[in-house]
Amino acid sequence: MHGSISLIVQKFIETNFGVDTWLQILEQAGLPGLRFSPLQHYPDEAINQIVQATCEHLEIEQDVALRTVGRFAAKDLIRLGRKMLHPEWRTFEVLSNLETLIHRTVRMGDPDAEPADIQCHQISDSQMQVIYSSRRGLCALASGILSGMGDVFSQKLDVIEDACCKRGDPFCAFTVCLLEDASEKSAVPVTFPMRSFAVDTDRGSARTSADAAGGQKSGSESSFTDNPTVLAGSDSGENGGRLSSREDWLHLLPSQVGRYRVLDSIGAGGMGVVFQGVDEELGRSVAIKTLRRREVSTTDLRLFLSEARQLARLNHPRVVKIFDVGRIGSRPFFVMEWLQGITLHERLTNGLRLPFDMAARLFIQILDALEAVHRIGIVHRDVKPGNIMITPGGTSCTLLDFGLAATSRMQGSGISGTLGYLAPERLQGMPGDFRGDFFSLGVLSLELFAGIPAGQLPGLNLRNGDHSKHLNTIDEWNVLNENMKELIEGLLQTDPDARQCDGDRIRSVLRGLLHEF
Repeated sequence: MHGSISLIVQKFIETNFGVDTWLQILEQAGLPGLRFSPLQHYPDEAINQIVQATCEHLEIEQDVALRTVGRFAAKDLIRLGRKMLHPEWRTFEVLSNLETLIHRTVRMGDPDAEPADIQCHQISDSQMQVIYSSRRGLCALASGILSGMGDVFSQKLDVIEDACCKRGDPFCAFTVCLLEDASEKSAVPVTFPMRSFAVDTDRGSARTSADAAGGQKSGSESSFTDNPTVLAGSDSGENGGRLSSREDWLHLLPSQVGRYRVLDSIGAGGMGVVFQGVDEELGRSVAIKTLRRREVSTTDLRLFLSEARQLARLNHPRVVKIFDVGRIGSRPFFVMEWLQGITLHERLTNGLRLPFDMAARLFIQILDALEAVHRIGIVHRDVKPGNIMITPGGTSCTLLDFGLAATSRMQGSGISGTLGYLAPERLQGMPGDFRGDFFSLGVLSLELFAGIPAGQLPGLNLRNGDHSKHLNTIDEWNVLNENMKELIEGLLQTDPDARQCDGDRIRSVLRGLLHEF
């Protein structure tokens, strides 16, 4: 078992019963003098002996003891992960990212460790389902931690046990119900990590419409004549994501998906395919996105559906609207709004730099979108120009390409995202938290304000920060305003703890520079 949990057990005993009682329990467990380290792992047998000795010494039932310790442990667990938590998160946002936090914390001490499998799915604004699977049978501890989360965030919760492996069920399941929210009166500032989703893993992006520069293909079933481009970000990358033939992908979806009629396939990338469709009930154009591959694991499917539904509840002018999510067999899909314009990638690669005032205003809009997404417990994980749609006049933009990150992985690496934009900790195999999106913003800012593409800096994603010396050799970098350079360097910090992630500070710098132009 991980040392951090073991230390919390020790702290609970010493706080409530005294140091002598803890020493007596160790003696009774046959482990006199044992000391725990938060970065080490200990044999399950040793921990079981301590739990058993504790129950015998204090004359309490094991499940009662574990639930009590779990409730006590919640505060310390959140404190341990505070740097990975967004400051505006509360119970449900933390629970949505609980698995990532636990896995990251556990694997820091032992990369080969096998922590418990915890899946959290938000059912509604007031209900969340938590599925817990562990060979250790510590479901009562998990239940206590869930209750303790409410204590930390001043939210009254009811934790209902739906299934238990001790009763013969294949896993333990809890429904966490939010009964009362007093957090606005006594909020506890904190920060937690996240298991999240981004999008595909293609290198770069381009337009998703096979002939966005021209009209609809002749003979198309489409009844639309304005030929807007639908953005799917990384689903039409520079690595050959363009469709060789639109008909190549029509077999992935039936001609009718519920209320949506599928008209045409308009873009494909390494992992996903985008279709033009129409909502026949509302009479509006939509884009339908699904995976190229036929089979998706059950875990990935659950994660996709859960997080897509969570995002669908967000209504923000700079975030693509998700209208519906579902699955066809084992393949998930989601339905999103139909947007007009081109990707920021296309705009930046046409040989013309954006005026500073236009670039700054677009950057602020992208930041607004990311912060809105972060607040509801989601990390994008694939922020890049190809996942940003700009209007024809360049006055506004929309952040796109959510929902496929959980099911998209770089070949053989298990990492989702796009090379060149990934934060160093992501390339080290750590789960991404919201600070990784700010690193991606830093890479994007190099392109937007200095015209320096990600591929021009070979050390950009490395922990040693070697990209700094390369930047100083590039003329476009050296002519930037010093405040702008300082901002970009802050976003590109290789240590996530030192990275610039203060949205208000970023806006202040950009708005100050706008006044100078």
